[in-house]
Amino acid sequence: MEEQLITRQVNFTETVQPLTGVILSEKCPLTGTIKSVTMTCCDGANDLLEAAFGHGSIRVLPYNDYIPVQVANPPYTSINEPVKMDERLWCEIHNGDDTYEHVITVLIVIVGKFGDMGA
Repeated sequence: MEEQLITRQVNFTETVQPLTGVILSEKCPLTGTIKSVTMTCCDGANDLLEAAFGHGSIRVLPYNDYIPVQVANPPYTSINEPVKMDERLWCEIHNGDDTYEHVITVLIVIVGKFGDMGA
C-alpha cells in the first residue's frame, strides 16, 4: 500500500530590531517538496524589511539579493523544490528601519512524508 503524502507548515516569525538582521533556521519536518513560501510583515514596515529563504546550502527565494517584504505579499506558489527530512531550512531577514523594530512572518508549505521518499 502506498503511503499518503502529508502537508506541513514551517513558520518563521521574528521581531527584528532596527538596522539589524537575523538568520532563523529549523529542521525540515518531511522529505518531499516545498510548494509555497509566503512573506508578510506588520503595518508600517513596507519595503523596510527584506528577506531570503533556502534550505541547506541552496538559496530558493530569491536566487540572489533579497525580496522586499510588504504587508500583503502574495504567496510564491510556483516553487517545486525538493527537500529532505531534518535538512536545515533557513530564512535571512534584514530590517532597514533605523528607528523601529518590525515583525515578519515567513510561512513555508511542504508536501511529503516522514523519512526517505525512496524507501
